[in-house]
Amino acid sequence: MRGIVVQQLVSVSVASFHGRYMHGVAHPQGVATLEDDLPVPKPNTDEVLVKVNYAAANPTDWKHMEWLSPPDSLLGCDYFGTVVEVGPGSRPTLKVGDKVAGFVHGGKFPTEGSFAEYVKVDNKMTTKLPDGWDRMAEAATFGVGYLTAALCLFHAQKNPFPPSKRSSDDWFFVQGGASSVGLFAIQLAKLAGYSVITTCSPHSFDLCKSFGADHTVDYHDYAAAVKDIKDVTQGKCKGALECIGGVDDAKLAVESIGTEGGLVTFLLSVPEEAKNRRSDVKLEGILLYTIGGYAFDFLPGQPPVPASPEDRAWAEKWFEISGDVVGKYGIRGNPVDVRQGLESVLAGLKELKAGVSGKKIVYKID
Repeated sequence: MRGIVVQQLVSVSVASFHGRYMHGVAHPQGVATLEDDLPVPKPNTDEVLVKVNYAAANPTDWKHMEWLSPPDSLLGCDYFGTVVEVGPGSRPTLKVGDKVAGFVHGGKFPTEGSFAEYVKVDNKMTTKLPDGWDRMAEAATFGVGYLTAALCLFHAQKNPFPPSKRSSDDWFFVQGGASSVGLFAIQLAKLAGYSVITTCSPHSFDLCKSFGADHTVDYHDYAAAVKDIKDVTQGKCKGALECIGGVDDAKLAVESIGTEGGLVTFLLSVPEEAKNRRSDVKLEGILLYTIGGYAFDFLPGQPPVPASPEDRAWAEKWFEISGDVVGKYGIRGNPVDVRQGLESVLAGLKELKAGVSGKKIVYKID
């Protein structure tokens, strides 16, 4: 089997991770190589083996490669593919030949990563796509971005699912609507019954509106953006998701919340610049990897992230209905930029590190 495997080189001083890493901490900087003779993973009793057709790239991939992965880890989180082997303990709805999509903890284990010809997947943690699904490259985007947005809207923010009727005056704010998470968050917030306001660059206004945003805001002028949000939402913004990680981004997310207070969800952890700005606004960080239900090392020099049975239980229920959600409600994947073969992965990750917006780099594997 061929796959992208992380190696490690010399120690470097890491300045930042999503805007708030451990400043000045020395850590081995890794690289990755394409290996040709890897063993095909053998699924355990509660796993399925998937032949990867397409794999999508995420910022977490290059961050894991450079800073977070142990040596010999398979890289890559998002996948779309075909089930080719089913463990004896797998849920009865999965069978050989099914088309599935989802996320694995790539960059962490030697036998689990989507930048490979095969990936083994926890049978309760994959989305069986609707029959007749033909948007295969797009399907590979139903991983990190989609699941993070769902974790935010329907677990952290505690919106009910199936969605209940909500006042048309209730708003939800998405900071970074043109990001992968942001485009899914716009759709899922609309599904939850909100009107949605989002920040992005002006060249992405039409993109975000095509995914359901009711109003778009240029984030480049902080004061003007705050005024625009308050004028549009009229103090009725109930919740927010911050997807970007900068200082002004964090402050803007807090200031978006209306007069009755609410919850702002941050990716990873709550940044210092967001704390103590408003006593009526609750701040909470989420990390998608917690849906695995196991403890794991994440940031070097920090205690392991503890297991979260609650996140795991939510995720199992979500995956069980996820295919129906995508089909019934017409959830769209990210716009894709398709590259050919595993040979193109490393160049794509370099491009992603430099900054990509409004599209998802997807690799055709088979």
